[in-house]
Amino acid sequence: MSVRMKLGLNFLLLIGRNRIVDYIRLTLLQELVLRDQIEGWPLPAADIRPDFVRAVLAALLDPAFDLRTEAGIARTTKLDASIVREILDTLAGAAGARCQVWVAPWTRGDELSLYTLVSRRPSFLATLLQGRSPARLFAKPVVDRK
Repeated sequence: MSVRMKLGLNFLLLIGRNRIVDYIRLTLLQELVLRDQIEGWPLPAADIRPDFVRAVLAALLDPAFDLRTEAGIARTTKLDASIVREILDTLAGAAGARCQVWVAPWTRGDELSLYTLVSRRPSFLATLLQGRSPARLFAKPVVDRK
């Protein structure tokens, strides 16, 4: 192999390694939260079934999406959209908790609201770029709009 090819492959591995590790971490965390097998993820006190709340949290942790919509979460979890909306509102008010939900500020009244966990929200610069990270400036964030 040529030196240029080795340098190119090492560069791609360096860039892709973080994305691979993040994908694996989120997949494991998603399963642990869904099965209630993780400490440090207390659910906010609400009159909603805890398994429903964990299902919504697991949907927000799905590494296949950067941002989620209410309809996408309802479709994934097979919950009614009104229950998903109530859970998202409850989690949005869970200040300081690991399960706090962040709502994208760039959506307007005529568009669907976009949600993710506070721990997964885009950086300040990416927020100014409407979800696009500086590294993926021309790639839109993955959203479940269908």
